[in-house]
Amino acid sequence: MRNCLIKRITVLCFGLVTLLTTVCCETSGNNPKQYKVQFVSAGVVIGQQTVTLGKYATIPANPQREGYAFGGWFTDNNTFANEWNFTNTAVTQDTTLYAKWVASNPPQGIPFTEYSLPISSCQWINFDQNQVFIINSEEEFQTYVSCTGNSSSGIDFAQYSLLLVSGQSSNGINNITKEIQQLSTNIYTLTVTITQQDSPIIENWVVSIFTSKLSDFASITLNINM
Repeated sequence: MRNCLIKRITVLCFGLVTLLTTVCCETSGNNPKQYKVQFVSAGVVIGQQTVTLGKYATIPANPQREGYAFGGWFTDNNTFANEWNFTNTAVTQDTTLYAKWVASNPPQGIPFTEYSLPISSCQWINFDQNQVFIINSEEEFQTYVSCTGNSSSGIDFAQYSLLLVSGQSSNGINNITKEIQQLSTNIYTLTVTITQQDSPIIENWVVSIFTSKLSDFASITLNINM
């Protein structure tokens, strides 16, 4: 009986020592255990954090990928069933988090109409080159034109917006084509393609088109191809 009791005490002490040893190895001294948290987007590591055992990873800025919307960070790649909770999930081991991507709707072409100033004596003024200006009212329109006669735009700004952009070609101009695409809500691109002449002629150009009413908060990225 006494020998049995001694064996039980010995086993209990051994188990306690093992447990204490494990805990101490994880948190001993002033150098607690640290783990790496990697952030992977489309197969590429785009960031890494070093996190102390039991602490929380910091939410990084949302990555960007053309044609896709970011859908969060997940511990499982491809299936994306287990989203990482940065507030409640502590780091206990080296961890890899994968960015989920959701395909955005393809860009939609926006119809437009060419616009010419109302009378020949009018000219465009007061705007910088290589920048898109969105004109949404008659009052705004008047700040961009100079006329000796009637300068009314003739545009119903309750239904339409006027887009204005200009630039310069150092080899003359044969032709100008335009394309407007909507990428998402209030996000657009305007592509201006200029076919140049093969001659050293400096020539200024202006594109003025109107389209269905755009929000005052619309953002238009200008692409110029020459």
